[in-house]
Amino acid sequence: MDTSPLPAISARNPQQVRIAAAELVARAAPGHETWLVSLAADAAALGIEPGDTVGVIPPALAGQVEGVVAALGLVPGSPARATGDQPVGAWLSTRELSIPSMKLLRLAGLAPAPGPHSAAPPVPDALDVIASIPDAPAQADAILATLRPAAPRAFSLASSPREEERLDLIVGHHPTEREGRMRAGVASSLLTTAVGANAAIFPIPNPQFRLPDDGSDLLLIATGTGYGPFRAFLRERGLTGAPGRAWLVYGERGSGGEGGGERRSAFEDEFSAALASGSLSRVDVAMSTRQDGPRYVQEVLQEFGPDVVDWLDAGARIYACGNAGMVESIGGALAQVLVDELGISAGEAVAQVEGWRESGRLALDVFA
Repeated sequence: MDTSPLPAISARNPQQVRIAAAELVARAAPGHETWLVSLAADAAALGIEPGDTVGVIPPALAGQVEGVVAALGLVPGSPARATGDQPVGAWLSTRELSIPSMKLLRLAGLAPAPGPHSAAPPVPDALDVIASIPDAPAQADAILATLRPAAPRAFSLASSPREEERLDLIVGHHPTEREGRMRAGVASSLLTTAVGANAAIFPIPNPQFRLPDDGSDLLLIATGTGYGPFRAFLRERGLTGAPGRAWLVYGERGSGGEGGGERRSAFEDEFSAALASGSLSRVDVAMSTRQDGPRYVQEVLQEFGPDVVDWLDAGARIYACGNAGMVESIGGALAQVLVDELGISAGEAVAQVEGWRESGRLALDVFA
């Protein structure tokens, strides 16, 4: 009997789990969707804690695979030199076709010029690059050799590990049609449109973004799918009965509003339930698509500056999750609150916020 330990779940050895459910939570505008996806997986057994990230290794989109096969003049069921014994179609489904490799860009003559301000040309995926090569079929083997294995996509855990056989993710899905083809994220397409199919996942620890174990109050600042880790925080505290208040400042585009109607928060019902249960003490939603003008999370912090200071005086920990622009601006917004409410200098305020970052009292999580 083989008693050797099983290999750890990782990007090289992901676990196959079933996509149990996918609910469209909001469609802020055409091509801007927010989904709540549930996987039939045991987060605790995988060692995933609130604040951690789930890596998803997605297959290439079927249209991408078919397009590359056609552009290279190959037969999908037959192998090629670069694919070994694997049929081309099956092999391509494991490749990164959404983000062209630098080797492919060089082969096509599209590599960016060197220099600190250079940027890759706007080529959305590998198929666009391959289609731009005049003699692509003659270079099929060389082109296939430039295609990397599919890169993992990362999503924050959005449920408590105490919820058995349930692992939730909040997924942004942005399908758009361009140049006669439907474009969308490979992982978001899998998670939102393939309920019942399997997804390959693995844990990505994020120890700097974990719940405090001392019952501290939480000031949670998020935009869009950045609500994911905070949903996990709130559900974990709700299930454990941990002490501490939680104030969520949430920025989003909002959904609805067709025909001049009022836009509503994507998670309005969920926020109401969390407030009723006590796992959430306060929520302020900032919508960037309001009819009377956009409102952002930074403005909410400054508008309620006295309350922010009260929470900080009570020992609140601050967490921010969202895109790079929002997260990086949070430090400045907090510093301005300190200037306005405490009358200290801008330099002193910036130093205090930086001290929070260094001590871990202010934790930031940026998604791409």
